[in-house]
Amino acid sequence: MKNKAIIICIAIASIALTAGIVKAAGLTVDSLTVGKQGVGGVTYFNGTIINKTTGAGGVNNPVTFGDNVRIDGDVYRGSTAGTSDSLPFKINDNVQILGSLTLGGTLPASSVSYSNSTSGLSATTVQAAIDEVKGLANVRSKTYTGTFNVNDAGDEITTEDGSLSCSQPTYTKYYRYHWKKIAIPEIDLNNMPSIKVYNKLYQDFDVFPQSGNIWIEIGAYSLTAYDQGNLYILFKEVDEVCDGTTETTTYVTGEYKIVLLYT
Repeated sequence: MKNKAIIICIAIASIALTAGIVKAAGLTVDSLTVGKQGVGGVTYFNGTIINKTTGAGGVNNPVTFGDNVRIDGDVYRGSTAGTSDSLPFKINDNVQILGSLTLGGTLPASSVSYSNSTSGLSATTVQAAIDEVKGLANVRSKTYTGTFNVNDAGDEITTEDGSLSCSQPTYTKYYRYHWKKIAIPEIDLNNMPSIKVYNKLYQDFDVFPQSGNIWIEIGAYSLTAYDQGNLYILFKEVDEVCDGTTETTTYVTGEYKIVLLYT
């Protein structure tokens, strides 16, 4: 009789456990198999899956899936699906996508990094690179070349006083600067382009290589000036000495290149 009672109790407990009447708290097993080949099964986790073990230094060990993982629902972080909270889904690794990628939202180009190691651009994001290339595409250039006679007086002469008292005959009384006027219609004083002016040296100067064919950018031994639609090149200086003689210094040969960069 006692054996029958024990058997009946075990049967009732098994039925209750199977039906979910009995809850097992703190159950620890080495392995658990749900379902079988060709049939499968369902495991219900009404809560959170956590790996309670730790590694070296007390670092938490991750939950590990040792096989392919199929997920039929959405994957999200936090208690609320969607983008309304401040808990974005995080992937702490590189990602390889074997199929196509469809974005339901937007991925700003400013958030996508860009390597400028071969392009020479300064941009480090895709958006910045696009903007930089667009800016370069909008830059136009134009080059003016020509030659004028430096033995002529030029189109403008400006005068600077020297030693007007002429207390010594070798003193310079006046410095007269000779300018060549070159028409450049693109020069707008209200919207100036970037201008580079190059000339050939009339004579050798020790600060430059002595090749006989040196071009210099205006600024070292010559100057430029501008008014609306025109550029002026200072090409020589004629000094009036107190003894009545003149001394001429010619800076450039008269051959020039003018490069404009504008948008």
